[in-house]
Amino acid sequence: NIRDSESFLNARNSKEVREMSTNPNHIITWPEHLKWWVNDEIDKYFFIGSDNSPEVYFWVKKWEINKKKFLTAGWFPAKKKTPFTSILKILDWQIKHYSKKNVGYTWVATTKNTNKAAIAINRRVGFVKASDETIKILHILFPGTTNEFSILEKKL
Repeated sequence: NIRDSESFLNARNSKEVREMSTNPNHIITWPEHLKWWVNDEIDKYFFIGSDNSPEVYFWVKKWEINKKKFLTAGWFPAKKKTPFTSILKILDWQIKHYSKKNVGYTWVATTKNTNKAAIAINRRVGFVKASDETIKILHILFPGTTNEFSILEKKL
């Protein structure tokens, strides 16, 4: 509902989330967010914590580029302190769910090089250094990605 959209936007624009973005100086406007929110090609979710409020938000988008299929996704905390277990649960659920639904896709992830925890989590669940083929289309999947980011992929 619209309140979910508002809290999702607030989390997307939080200082911590902007710092990890491929476009950190861009504050997402309400119209821009609504256009993204109503886009049926992007699945949006949130994980409810023990206090019945969102702990982590995440999204997943499917792409077809040069007759190859890709997934991109992002997750970010809903609060300043998000339990590490919540992040692991979300990633585990995403991999199980999308591995069944999207066999043959390549899931591409970008993570700031300084975010060692996120890189370790991604490697733990099977992400590896992205292929040259994936790097060539990265500007489409994640515009603004610089050498400050690790590019990983996982074949589903």
